[in-house]
Amino acid sequence: MRRQTILALLLVLATGSIILAYPSSNIDTEEHPAVAMIGFDNDPGENVEGSILAINVDNVEPKVAREYINAQISKLRPVIVVGNPERVLHEILNSTDVVAVQVARIVDGKEIPINKVVIGYVPRKVGNKIGGKILSHEYTGAESVVSMYQKIKKIESEKQPVELSQSKTSAVRTIDFQESSGNFLGELSYSWEFSPYGILSVHDRLYMLGESNPTYNWFVYQFVVQTEPGDLYWKNGWRNADLWNSIDVDEYNPPSHLSDYSPTTTTGTSTVTVSVSASVADSPEVSAGMSWSYSISDVVVHDLSSFSRELASWWHDIDEGKFVGKDSFRIQPGALIRVPQAPGTYLWKVEYGGQWGKKKVGDYCIFGHCLSYHWDYSGRYGAVVIWGVKG
Repeated sequence: MRRQTILALLLVLATGSIILAYPSSNIDTEEHPAVAMIGFDNDPGENVEGSILAINVDNVEPKVAREYINAQISKLRPVIVVGNPERVLHEILNSTDVVAVQVARIVDGKEIPINKVVIGYVPRKVGNKIGGKILSHEYTGAESVVSMYQKIKKIESEKQPVELSQSKTSAVRTIDFQESSGNFLGELSYSWEFSPYGILSVHDRLYMLGESNPTYNWFVYQFVVQTEPGDLYWKNGWRNADLWNSIDVDEYNPPSHLSDYSPTTTTGTSTVTVSVSASVADSPEVSAGMSWSYSISDVVVHDLSSFSRELASWWHDIDEGKFVGKDSFRIQPGALIRVPQAPGTYLWKVEYGGQWGKKKVGDYCIFGHCLSYHWDYSGRYGAVVIWGVKG
């Protein structure tokens, strides 16, 4: 099998038939042209251990796709999967215990489905489960696959175990997966640019509490959501105004159970502590949880959650006129979710939304001091992500 240059690969990618075509001694990419290996170094064909599987599942039969993906993930090797979001989710979940895929974007308050995504999955063994770092963006052509490859290459080259404790869980970092207060099962990394208003980024994390309970598994979902105002990024006057985020754990069958969430409605404080724990009602023999804190200076937290609907939901109302409006701002609410400890797949719907404001001064100003002003606001922009978790 002959080798090709990156330039040639980009041309082939544009056709949609082959994703990336560096050869490998253990992958027959000629038999399945939508399957390929990408090498890390200048001689990728001889570096099987450092290569990445790239596969377009829309062009491959499910059985074949699962064989290729499972062959790599079982050896804890990264994969790049392209295709319809629902198909990508199920094909990756066939070989892992957790995955997250964006299924829609929110533009001016309207939910718009996504037809094709690129998922980079860097697997890790966590106890008897396989989790990983999940990188995701919409498919926009060949360059989006190459971009994903470059991100994974960077992660693999910088891979270093990082100590993780309860006091450090609020740090936004690319970190390895190991036991702490709970097992760090997975992390979703994603950014959305909504020019000219601002940028939303997430580094959401999923932990599995290490309790030996024969009936249930408990997962801690930690949101890590950042908003960057347009004024900080593009110097255009747009500031942070609002952040919404939620996780619905019974949107799909079979349903999961929302055991706890935090914070509740909070105002007049600079820091909020998030604490989630299993209750006696959930299981008398279990006493486990996690806690962390984050800053909410000049921010009011509104609790929009509903135990009756198994929904944890928050609105962070940001004071646009303060520093929190013109600087980057990060929130970290969390939820504790219970699922039966039995074979099965559980899907959770996660939503993110941001809104930005721009100050408009009145017509009558003297020496730079205006008698009146008002704020113009953008619509609501964000995304919808589906998490798949095995019980």
